[in-house]
Amino acid sequence: MKSVNFIPKAPQGLYQSLADKVAGQLSAAIANGELRPGERLIEEKLAEGFGVSRGPVREALKMLCSVGLVEIRPNRGTYVAHAKTQQFDELIVMRAMVEGLAARLATSRATPEARRELEDIVGRMEEMARKGRAFALRDVDWSFHERICVLSGSELLLEVWRAMRDKIRTQLHLNPKFAHNPKGVLANHRAYIKAVFDETPDDAERIVRAMILENGFTMLGKPLPPAFSRARKK
Repeated sequence: MKSVNFIPKAPQGLYQSLADKVAGQLSAAIANGELRPGERLIEEKLAEGFGVSRGPVREALKMLCSVGLVEIRPNRGTYVAHAKTQQFDELIVMRAMVEGLAARLATSRATPEARRELEDIVGRMEEMARKGRAFALRDVDWSFHERICVLSGSELLLEVWRAMRDKIRTQLHLNPKFAHNPKGVLANHRAYIKAVFDETPDDAERIVRAMILENGFTMLGKPLPPAFSRARKK
């Protein structure tokens, strides 16, 4: 007799997409606080909850472990990872460098159509802010930054950004000093658009890099690292 959670054997691509889907939903649950740091993740229960077999769940947990969202402890189980402040500092710097470069490259591909697309995303963010839908706003926020990386035209840059994305997102939500400021977020994104479409490549990179550094370290209640303390100045 087949198990209720039985999934027929499928091609690798389809199987992988199922694991990706589970990983994405688990990542979102960690980011929005449904799954808390230190909470144990039991494959059998997760498989039952998602209505899948344990295989995709096991692969999804490995994916999340590879980006630091969960910890697989030998002979003890799998747990939601705790935020690591030092690592978060490094992530802010890395994100600033990657998105600064994306902004520089995007200036040469900054068409009116691309600007309208980004302005539409900010419009959706504004709508989410008015409705008080903080988590939905954050999701749209990340789609904005991803579009900038796509606009850069560099597949490798986009790959690097996506590799950091879930870890940064989760660290933001798990950090006790995280505070959501919709008005400030919207203003920053409008400034981001202006930098990419109205500034030189040098200035676009400098402005975007500085915004991410300053916002990130302000959120942590820390001064900018000495190497970046003059980031906004030419």
